[in-house]
Amino acid sequence: MQESYPEHSPLQTEQQKLTEQMDTMSHTEGYALLTENQRRLLEQSLYVQARSERPGSYVKYKTSKKHVHCWNCHYSVANLEEGKGLSAERDSTPEEFFTADYRKVEDITELKNFLESFAFPLVLQISATPDGGLNNIWHSCLVLGHGKKGELVVWEKKNPEEPYRVTSLEEVYNYYKDYGNVYWGARKLAAKQE
Repeated sequence: MQESYPEHSPLQTEQQKLTEQMDTMSHTEGYALLTENQRRLLEQSLYVQARSERPGSYVKYKTSKKHVHCWNCHYSVANLEEGKGLSAERDSTPEEFFTADYRKVEDITELKNFLESFAFPLVLQISATPDGGLNNIWHSCLVLGHGKKGELVVWEKKNPEEPYRVTSLEEVYNYYKDYGNVYWGARKLAAKQE
């Protein structure tokens, strides 16, 4: 007879969360179109995040913690797009990174329809102005495509000290929709050929 344990160990919980996030990403239409290196970097980001969250006696990965604490959304998406490693040096993000088709939308349905007019995966920029631009962008993330339940799946790293994560477009929309004038910019993710 198999013993049942009321609680999972932190490492088991971490593995389960990683497995769920990887599964969510892999079922999107955009994930298959990423380069092998880009897929590896997405997976690596989630693994680094999980290691940085290990509690108590499991805390051994100071480099993972430092990486999560220092990087922002723009650097993370730009490095993914350029096929650079997560810890690649970066002092800035080039202005052209923020070039996108920006729109103001009335609701999540209009945003979803706008994004679905592009091919996945795509870079989503959230801006204070219809022109985007380095000093006006609040957030950059990657929309991978539709998940198992039809939701749009997003990979993001919000800010320094915030986690890498796989979430829904709806959650991202709900976070930014009340920032005042919000413009949603979309463009195809560039991929370096392997």
